[in-house]
Amino acid sequence: MSESVAVGNLLFMSGMLGDVPGSGMVEPGDFEGQMDIAFDKILAAFDRCGSSASNIVKTLHLQTWLDSPLMQPETIQVSYTPASDRLWIRELEHFEKYAPFLLEEFPASTFLKLTCNPMPDSMVQLEVIGVLNRYRPGWVVKKYPLYLGQRGFPRHIGEIKKYYSNTVAIGNLVLLSGQTPTDADTGKIEAEPFEDQLNVALHNLKWAVEETGSTLDYLVKTRVLLPDLDNYDAMRKIEREFYRKYAPSLVDEPPASTLIRPYSLASPRMSVEIDGICLIPQI
Repeated sequence: MSESVAVGNLLFMSGMLGDVPGSGMVEPGDFEGQMDIAFDKILAAFDRCGSSASNIVKTLHLQTWLDSPLMQPETIQVSYTPASDRLWIRELEHFEKYAPFLLEEFPASTFLKLTCNPMPDSMVQLEVIGVLNRYRPGWVVKKYPLYLGQRGFPRHIGEIKKYYSNTVAIGNLVLLSGQTPTDADTGKIEAEPFEDQLNVALHNLKWAVEETGSTLDYLVKTRVLLPDLDNYDAMRKIEREFYRKYAPSLVDEPPASTLIRPYSLASPRMSVEIDGICLIPQI
């Protein structure tokens, strides 16, 4: 497989594991060490493309289900876990050291908890999308930060501030972070039934798309994170009803879609998360 593929100004990278290059060995239980190795691979891949890690525009984090780093939060209503804190802290340390530009121009992000990664002792896999040049005519990158609970982002993790963009536009292409059933006004997961959570997530998706100047009618790809497959039929039914109400063109021409079954989402109280890609119509 290719380490990376450039499409115009876009740069798609394969997932990077925390195994030592050359030996293929993984240090069991060393989460931060594996993060370091995976990020070093990303740095090297950008360098080989004539770009830099400062040009990351979207991150996809795949963590395995290991008890020690994946503890549950003390308050089940919050939309994060100590596991995501450890990941974000290490990621921000990498950004601060190797790509400080991203502390101000932060990428979009989606976080997945999986039962396993390709290697038995692998705790992390990082996949990123980047650009070769943020300022190439027609490909200018623009970020749209996320604000929750009317208090803004970042969240404070010790002395570190965690930022990420709700969406990132590259020219007329929009990459969305995972949209969760988190109430934007309170910053909490208020809705409990699956149907209510999905409607909140879809409304968050709609708002994120519209913030860029586009509409749901231009949604071309979704990735649905659904831990409980018993909710699949209800998910597709509610999705169609939502499209019929807010983006009728998608009823007959729906976006491409991938279903992923993680064992859990960022918070164990969440039952669904959606990210995607859309277009900004050329006027």
